[in-house]
Amino acid sequence: MITCPRCGINLESTERYDRPVGVCGRCGGMRMTVESLGTIVDEWEPEDPTKKEAGLQIPLDEVREGLQCPACHQAMETFNYGGDSGIILSRCHLCEAVWLDAGELELVIRWAAASRMGLDWDRKRFSADLHHEEVRQDALEQHDARSSPAPAATVAASPFVGGTER
Repeated sequence: MITCPRCGINLESTERYDRPVGVCGRCGGMRMTVESLGTIVDEWEPEDPTKKEAGLQIPLDEVREGLQCPACHQAMETFNYGGDSGIILSRCHLCEAVWLDAGELELVIRWAAASRMGLDWDRKRFSADLHHEEVRQDALEQHDARSSPAPAATVAASPFVGGTER
């Protein structure tokens, strides 16, 4: 039986963003696979960029370590989504499930969208600098290749051949 790790009631099977998830009817938390979360984040397209989706994020002081996995009831590990997003999720390493409290899916989606926008902006902003650095590195490599002796010349000039001195 798959139950909510916060409320203890059975999760309802449904789909969110065309992916199967288990949803708690009381607190709004969701259980999904890591793969489903990645697919949702990767395929999400904003319907209305001005619309803000309200969420009920659990306050940081109420984040509990070791929530039980809704499916296998093993202790889940908490982690900061994306490493530095501030969105604390829980995952089960045994069954590859992720638990998101109410509103956290929308926060993850918005954070990922903002990160992509930031990467696009950085790519545009720094592309000329990156191109200049690539050209400079190529020139250095070509200069090093021209100035270093050929491998055969290095072996012939070496006083040691086959581990013994000539």
